[in-house]
Amino acid sequence: MPEVSYVQVIWTTLAVFFTLFIFSFLYKDNPLYKIAEHVVVGVSNGYWMILLFRDTFKPLWLDPAWNLVSGKGLSAELTIFVLVNLVFSVFMLLRLVGGNAALLSRWAMAVVLGVSAGVLIPLSVQTYMYEQLKGNVLTFGAFPFPFVSVVSQTAFNNLLIIVGSLSGLAYFFFSKEHKGVFGGTAKLGIWFLMIGFGATFGYTVMGRLSLLIGRIEFLRDWLNMIF
Repeated sequence: MPEVSYVQVIWTTLAVFFTLFIFSFLYKDNPLYKIAEHVVVGVSNGYWMILLFRDTFKPLWLDPAWNLVSGKGLSAELTIFVLVNLVFSVFMLLRLVGGNAALLSRWAMAVVLGVSAGVLIPLSVQTYMYEQLKGNVLTFGAFPFPFVSVVSQTAFNNLLIIVGSLSGLAYFFFSKEHKGVFGGTAKLGIWFLMIGFGATFGYTVMGRLSLLIGRIEFLRDWLNMIF
């Protein structure tokens, strides 16, 4: 076994105690679990605040603002950008003041939400709608006609994707009453949705079990390190 330093042993032991503190919640809620929970939340907030300051606030506002104040000169567009950011940043902090001044924070929130929606909505449409539609169109075009080769795995998978997509869309089409052939298609869509949700849940459980196995192996490695 390779030699380990005392510092590594100390930090690893500390991680083991926090792991056991979290596992103690399986018995019941207790102060040890709350200590670990608060430490995780506090460290995470501190870590992300440092990242936001280093990667966002400093290069995008603080450095340009310092260049503007120190007289190094900025372009007209960058100067406007810095000043507008300063105004809306102050508006955002007025939320902490309360009263009528806090109403100005809504302007800053409106800008943030508007820009976020303008960036994320086209991205979501491109990723989750356009690509899915394109994938189904390609799948439909790849399906062999006539249906003599339906026994092949590729053909069966293509047919399954097409039927599942159309029946799932039929279930969410509420402008027509779910009766007759259309109602049967919608019920088939429910089956596809339930199978999809079940597979997703199973995948999530497997991921959590992988994390549990990783923690148990970590505890085993710690015991080997100590003894």
